[in-house]
Amino acid sequence: MAGALKPQAKLVIATGMTAESILPTLVQKRWHRLDDLVVLSQNRYDPWESRLDIDYTFVRGSSLETGPTESYVFTAAELRRMLNAAGFDTLSFQGSAAGEPYRLGSPRLIIIAQRR
Repeated sequence: MAGALKPQAKLVIATGMTAESILPTLVQKRWHRLDDLVVLSQNRYDPWESRLDIDYTFVRGSSLETGPTESYVFTAAELRRMLNAAGFDTLSFQGSAAGEPYRLGSPRLIIIAQRR
């Protein structure tokens, strides 16, 4: 991104996958219903790899489909360090578009950074 942006250009990143956002409320098993679709998600967090593994099961009528996902989980500070190493200055962390502070348990992190 630093190569694509002019100096002083701003970069905004919004994510709900930081460690501070997901780990405090992570449950092992969750059921969701979306109209006639039932979804089971089974979560496992691997602290050695900082990875969240989720196995999904989708049920619609008599049809059943499954699939795994892997997501690497970074702390907000790790993201700031990566941005700094890539040529950005991190200007702020926000917990919402309204500008409230990002805190442990905030469901979303909005990072505002500026290219050096």
